[in-house]
Amino acid sequence: LLHLLDLSVTPEAFIEGRFDQLANALDAPYRLEELTDTGLRASCRASLPGGGEVLVTRTVALGGERLDPTLDLAVTVENASGRPLEARIGLEWSLTMLGGGGNPAAWYAHRGERVRHDSTGQAVATDGIESGNESIGIALRTALEPAGDLWWAPIETVSNSEAGFERVYQGSSLLASWPVALAPGESWRAVVRQLARVTRDHAADEG
Repeated sequence: LLHLLDLSVTPEAFIEGRFDQLANALDAPYRLEELTDTGLRASCRASLPGGGEVLVTRTVALGGERLDPTLDLAVTVENASGRPLEARIGLEWSLTMLGGGGNPAAWYAHRGERVRHDSTGQAVATDGIESGNESIGIALRTALEPAGDLWWAPIETVSNSEAGFERVYQGSSLLASWPVALAPGESWRAVVRQLARVTRDHAADEG
């Protein structure tokens, strides 16, 4: 998910959904420009309040092998309006490592410090973060280029069961974001690389 947020939005406000988008990049239709066996390129025009647009191009590239796959997402945002644009550009990923209930096997790790995957946290001006689950044998490196801020928090739903209202963990929201100032006609680009490492071959186990 691509977010264009006001620079005043805090991690707490984002986690609680107390913010507005500066452009409709979340639901603007994309035009598929290129499709191959290993990726795609698509673009859209997102409207800004008061007139003007931003042009967004996304490029997705798949790589690696079955036990060490990679997924690269490159995003370019161009200010196609006639006035300067200041925003926090964010790329949100919804991840799950089966980490509900404080599962000690599921984790995030940043600069040597490991926390639960269903925790809430943030890292400033970083080049990436690791996550994984030791029980299922998977580790993921999320790398940012350029360095940016990372905010993460659990994704939870509330349901009404026979026992009453229950809060259920569904996964984790990981937002990579960058404060950006763009003059008219200026563009900005970032890449988020997801590099997985599988230490347990479940297909071989089943065979």
